[in-house]
Amino acid sequence: MNGFLKDLRFGLRQLVAKPGFAAAAILTLALGIGANTAVFSALNGYLLKPLPYPDAERLVAVNESVPVVGEPYAGVSIASYTDVKQGTPAFSISALYEREGRNFTLDGRTRRITTLKTRSSLFDVLQAK
Repeated sequence: MNGFLKDLRFGLRQLVAKPGFAAAAILTLALGIGANTAVFSALNGYLLKPLPYPDAERLVAVNESVPVVGEPYAGVSIASYTDVKQGTPAFSISALYEREGRNFTLDGRTRRITTLKTRSSLFDVLQAK
């Protein structure tokens, strides 16, 4: 413990003796901690935080891909959906939805919003009322 206190006093004396270096070091630490916090907050909100539904770990999204035209997530056709629904007993319940972008105008301001077209079975899958 004695060696730690000596090192701490020496470090403080050096910071006081060279205020420009101290300011640069503190600014660098502050920027690094701030950037790290911002990145973690974004990742936590999008990737790490569980979905707000019961049994969220059991939800699965199924997509088709068309590599010939460069579409890794091309959605699912209705024929494929019915094949998967009938041929996969592991899915206890399923729903089909389509994501679309639409223009929404309110008070003269237009905004682009994302909407979903779905059937009521999506609410059963998500266990939502």
